[in-house]
Amino acid sequence: MLKTLAEADNQIKRDARRFPRYGALFFLGVLLSVVTFSLEAQSDGSTNEPAPMDESPGLDESTSILMITHEGDEEPDDSAIRRGIDYVAEAVEKAFSQIGIKTIGILVVDDSTGGIPSKRVQEACREAGVRWGITVYTRFQEAQLSWRISIYDGKEGFDRATDNFSISWYIGITASNLIETSAQKVVHNWQKSFAFQGFHGIFAADKPQRFTSPQEGVVIWFGLEDGLLAGTIENGILTTPIFRFVENMPVYGEMTKEGYWSKSFSLPQGITDAVVSLPILQKKTRHTLSLITEFRGSDHYALDFEYRFNVLPDRFFLKLDWALWQDTSPLSGLERLLHQEVRFSPGLYFQPKKDFPFRVAAGTGISLAFAGGNINFLADPLWVDLEYHFSQWAVKAELRVPSLWGYSRDIFGEDKVASGLYLSVGIMLKW
Repeated sequence: MLKTLAEADNQIKRDARRFPRYGALFFLGVLLSVVTFSLEAQSDGSTNEPAPMDESPGLDESTSILMITHEGDEEPDDSAIRRGIDYVAEAVEKAFSQIGIKTIGILVVDDSTGGIPSKRVQEACREAGVRWGITVYTRFQEAQLSWRISIYDGKEGFDRATDNFSISWYIGITASNLIETSAQKVVHNWQKSFAFQGFHGIFAADKPQRFTSPQEGVVIWFGLEDGLLAGTIENGILTTPIFRFVENMPVYGEMTKEGYWSKSFSLPQGITDAVVSLPILQKKTRHTLSLITEFRGSDHYALDFEYRFNVLPDRFFLKLDWALWQDTSPLSGLERLLHQEVRFSPGLYFQPKKDFPFRVAAGTGISLAFAGGNINFLADPLWVDLEYHFSQWAVKAELRVPSLWGYSRDIFGEDKVASGLYLSVGIMLKW
């Protein structure tokens, strides 16, 4: 063995003399390697905790895990509570799936009070190999449902977005809509936290979006109102700043304008090069003035002026009509006679959304008719309006069936105001 080592040593010396330059480079490389290794060891030894990237390697950024906990006086399997928790879970899954984040599992945590600790969420993210931990805390007490939805970043170690809400619990459309809105708000706030950062892996669409609208001053938001401000329509067009959204995935937004009903919109393919034409916003109507033509058969017609005051804009109103009627007595040879009518009516709109263009309104009312020196009292047990609304005006048709409470006869013994079927059409100005 000694001889072998000696021979090897002599061979190295001969090679070193033969190739002096390469030998120097070789020993220099060894020296640098030793120094680098020593510095790395010192650096690692001086840090108490590894960096988040080293601590959570390979976390899937397109996947999340959903964790739910419930607190309340009732049993967890109570049907109303179970439906409430299911609503929240489904809304969260749906909101994230729309932006390309899938949920791989749902964990129910039974021993948490006031929410799920961050440490536990981080552990669940690492075990599942996902970056995003969505936590849902629900509380049901005395017919009051409360919830908190949070998005935990398992890589960075903090909550990216949170939303809290509380309502009196009534199972149905209203509750589910509020829960869906809350879930979407969390998602959009989560997106907003990355909007101006160079975050890679999820947000890939690196281009502006162009919008057109005939309405000036419409403010465009990505997400819910007060989400990401995209800009304001000026001269009929808007080119947004660059936001990093999911490529080829739907983007949802909101249109707002002072004095108008807000309206949501969607970009099914996400941010694209296409120019998007936005729908018209409907004005929040407080007052209307209408010019109407009214008929009863072929011998009874009127010019009607109508004013409405919307106690609740586009939902409940009071209206006052003044009509000038022209009618004919059935006796031959008589000239057409004029009479006036004043009507007062409350009314209610029944369209599902306040800004819906096609609307049905109905109500009841009373009126005074002045005919031939006499006064007739009439009741409208029911009237029905069919209307189609534009931003500043609308067209309408009305059907009513007034009936006389009491009447007087003129010198010919004929009723000058008669009950029956009345039809009217007109145009309405709104402000």
